[in-house]
Amino acid sequence: ENRTRQGIDILLIGFDLYGHHSRILHLDLYIRDVLDTGQNLFCIFLRCFRCQHDLAGRQQALFQMLRRIFCEKPIDYDLSKVHAAINAAKEAGVKLQIGFCRRFDHNHRAVYDMVRDGKVGKVNIIKISSRDPEPPPVSYVKVSGGIFYDMMIHDFDMARFLAGSEVTEVHAIGSVLVDPGIGEAGDVDTALVTLKFENGAIGVIDNSRKAVYGYDQRVEVFGSEGCAGDQNDTPNTAVLSTPDGAIHGVAYKVMWDRYTGAFVAEMQAFADAVIQDKETPVTGEDGLYPVLMAAAATKSLHEGRPVKISEIE
Repeated sequence: ENRTRQGIDILLIGFDLYGHHSRILHLDLYIRDVLDTGQNLFCIFLRCFRCQHDLAGRQQALFQMLRRIFCEKPIDYDLSKVHAAINAAKEAGVKLQIGFCRRFDHNHRAVYDMVRDGKVGKVNIIKISSRDPEPPPVSYVKVSGGIFYDMMIHDFDMARFLAGSEVTEVHAIGSVLVDPGIGEAGDVDTALVTLKFENGAIGVIDNSRKAVYGYDQRVEVFGSEGCAGDQNDTPNTAVLSTPDGAIHGVAYKVMWDRYTGAFVAEMQAFADAVIQDKETPVTGEDGLYPVLMAAAATKSLHEGRPVKISEIE
């Protein structure tokens, strides 16, 4: 879909979260058509499942046509393609932003600001919980790369964002406790990962494909001078108090509702980087490291041992 806002031409590419191969093929052909027309577009938004195939596979043509690209995570599952895309973007002078929206969530951002301002002192421990209301279809799991690539990758990015340091080692364990079909597809639906950071801090991430009470996504940073953490958003803060106790609302159960503000904020940040001609807040390199961590976690799960990032690079 092409849209014009204040004389700015934008190409929006997207479809439902759990896209099918036929639609991926249709998208692939659509991008070819766009490139063939030689349209002079202001920027391109790749906002769909597995759009990374098109960025990595057609990077030269895209980069020749454009200088501003917003791409949903991950750029690709293949590290060689990720490196190639990042290098090509640099060579072409492309302003590239990767879609890790949780950096822009108001709760997570407040924790980050506290850590950045030194209010917790030296970072010692990072804890991240990320649990979805419902598991995805098994058909999605079969092509998504698995829980570490399509779900925990957000938490990998958040961990390094909060720590201000790169991860050096990953140790993953997992189990199938939600949907046997996910196990039959070769993945796990419940996972726990421990992390070691360059600065000496340690971290732990837990994921579950099903939390019956809604989106449960919290972060905590414990440091030498204090601890900063957040709680889940709810649709409202109303509390019903009776002799039997107090009842308050449960967490959001639809991703678009939970992260509406974050999606808007990351778009605003991208637009600001373009208008002010400055570096995007989530660069191609920021898109690389979570893929390295996902690859290390997958290897760790399969081999039953800690895996150093240096083994993956």
